[in-house]
Amino acid sequence: MKRLAILLLLGAGLSARAAENTTPAATTNDFIAVESSVMDAVKYDADRRALTIRFDSGETYRYTNVPPAIAEALLAAPSKGRFFHEEIKPVFPGRRLDADARE
Repeated sequence: MKRLAILLLLGAGLSARAAENTTPAATTNDFIAVESSVMDAVKYDADRRALTIRFDSGETYRYTNVPPAIAEALLAAPSKGRFFHEEIKPVFPGRRLDADARE
């Protein structure tokens, strides 16, 4: 879990030292801004295996049964939009969240 937290924080642009000194809980409860023409931010809940993506359109979707390696790969992908459309959307069940459920 700590490795995933560090990778998520590195993907958010933090240094390795800052990432190591941040608790994993912070990565699962907060959105991490990403550079993408498709999405604005992501968060991953390892306990629930849930990947939540906030898109540039303002819509937020939660994808379930997503392994940690997929969340890591999304953040590391040079094109997050392409990775999402090829590796997440067609494979993992997703649903749009209401404004109240977006946390």
